[in-house]
Amino acid sequence: MTFSLLAVETSGPHCSVALAAGGEVRQRRVRAQRDHARTALALIEQLLAEGGLALGRLDALAYSRGPGSFTGLRIGFGIVQAMAFAWDLPLVGLSALEVLAARAADEQGVAGKVLAVLDARMGEVYAGVYRVAPGEPPLPLAADRIATPAELSAELPPDLAMGVGEGLSLCQLPAGVIALPDLWPDAATLARLALGRLERGEGVSAEAADLVYLRTETAWHKRPVGAGG
Repeated sequence: MTFSLLAVETSGPHCSVALAAGGEVRQRRVRAQRDHARTALALIEQLLAEGGLALGRLDALAYSRGPGSFTGLRIGFGIVQAMAFAWDLPLVGLSALEVLAARAADEQGVAGKVLAVLDARMGEVYAGVYRVAPGEPPLPLAADRIATPAELSAELPPDLAMGVGEGLSLCQLPAGVIALPDLWPDAATLARLALGRLERGEGVSAEAADLVYLRTETAWHKRPVGAGG
């Protein structure tokens, strides 16, 4: 069975939306850090029109669970959760760091251990180390974490193949490790990974979906449906 899925990625300054349908993935991507909501909705409308699909005909929706921009994550999650409630669709949430590692593997043909790292501000970074191969889902070697650059640099595996993400500007990588600081998570990679999760029956209801911030003092817990205030 071929699933159709819409993916929204808003964890950083780039807003990207991808539509996976009929065995193809189409993506629209715009740098729109201050206007994610309007940009994402416009991109969704464009992709659905091009694909000749209505939201109610999709099999699922996918989103970045985090970590990343607090505001960006809430906007993306709010959009897909509202759509999931309206059309009774399952949601598939993935780590933004996993998506970033997978994109590096696919675009660079990397196989091995990849460090995905994003700037968490306040002198810290969000980081995850994954074993990757092109076209395969990344295997996390440890839980995504928040750390200082010094803490992270002291704990990197000796056989690291690549570092990827804007947080690299704060970190010291071992000699010989390839660095791609300008790569970000994108919706096309998110869609590909989410399709694999969906095929394994890993979608969840809108009520059960959540976000992961890692920094506890900015943690936000979604309200129960119908909560006032």
